[in-house]
Amino acid sequence: MKPVSSVSLTPQDPWTIPLFIGGAVFTVEGIAMILPIENRTRHPKDYTGPFGMVALATATNVLVNLATGFYGYLAFGDEASGNILVSLPNMWLYRLVSIMYASMVFLTFNLQLYQPAEAIYAWLIQKVKSEFVHKYGNIATRTVLVILTFLFAVLVPRVDLMMALIGAFCAGFLVFILPIISELLLLHSEPGGIGWVTWVKDILILLFGVLAFVTGTYTSLRDIVKAFNLKH
Repeated sequence: MKPVSSVSLTPQDPWTIPLFIGGAVFTVEGIAMILPIENRTRHPKDYTGPFGMVALATATNVLVNLATGFYGYLAFGDEASGNILVSLPNMWLYRLVSIMYASMVFLTFNLQLYQPAEAIYAWLIQKVKSEFVHKYGNIATRTVLVILTFLFAVLVPRVDLMMALIGAFCAGFLVFILPIISELLLLHSEPGGIGWVTWVKDILILLFGVLAFVTGTYTSLRDIVKAFNLKH
């Protein structure tokens, strides 16, 4: 582990900041899962609130990722790869870390793909009137999603850049832009209207979201093109 004074605390390339924002949003964003999981919980009151399941899960996720990024950068510096597991030494202890991480992904993968699988299956049974689709469509949908995810991880040369692209383009829109627009439209029809504090807060978040959306998408696409050109 290197001392903090031995590593650079400022980015050498300012364009890496949008990549960081996109990757960070992709890592901690789970807004698409909040409502579906809440609808299935036995005690919805324990799900939200300052000490609810969402707050605790998000805080834990942020702290774990902060610790991984902080200590990973202290250990490897600028030589750290997009996947920190690739940078670990080839020793049995670090192999155990990789096995634990793979087990975590395996056990939680069903939850992560729950909403897309349900949405695709509901669309299928509406469009295709077949007993086979009604009986095996759900399993087939989940199988195809798993295979596509596997191929995505194998074929994409720089998964970290693709994560940044998805975080900036998709998750950034869902996290920063769409909720603000929805809140303004909803409060606009309320009797009290929109207060100035809400206006200032929403405008600042919206501007940040648009900036992160544009710069993150551009930077990640640019670096993905560079990565493919270097590979070929």
